Amino acid sequence: MALNRRGNRLNSIIDDLTEAVELSSDNVKVFCLLGKCYEMKKMKSEAKAAFKEAVKTEPSSYVARAALHRLRSLYNSRYIIHLLAQARSSANSLAKQAESETNKAVSLDPKDAAPYTLKAFAVDLQGFKTSALHSLNVALSPLTAKSLTDKE
Repeated sequence: MALNRRGNRLNSIIDDLTEAVELSSDNVKVFCLLGKCYEMKKMKSEAKAAFKEAVKTEPSSYVARAALHRLRSLYNSRYIIHLLAQARSSANSLAKQAESETNKAVSLDPKDAAPYTLKAFAVDLQGFKTSALHSLNVALSPLTAKSLTDKE
């Protein structure tokens, strides 16, 4: 309930500030306040536009330039976090796919050490250290070690 009242107050403040901008489009403080209100409402593109307008109106305005810089760095950091999450997700997906392929290879020839070694790497990428150690243990067991060459 209180959050709804705050949102309504913020909307009325935004309406008042928009009206003030229409009356006087050269007031940097109004643009900065409008940008801050948009930012509080999570309307990032509108906030960015308001701060850009403030900088365009008065290029020496430190408040507007700092707010614009803060928004840009916030966008950049969120974008980088998104890319990292996407990379982790795709790496995990590829590791799961590799694990299923190695399981197929193990079922075809259980005496070959190579699929067990690859499976160890795949499950290690997924974060399963115990399973990775188990697969390496099987790969180096006497039954499968016969398939390894001297160099391996």
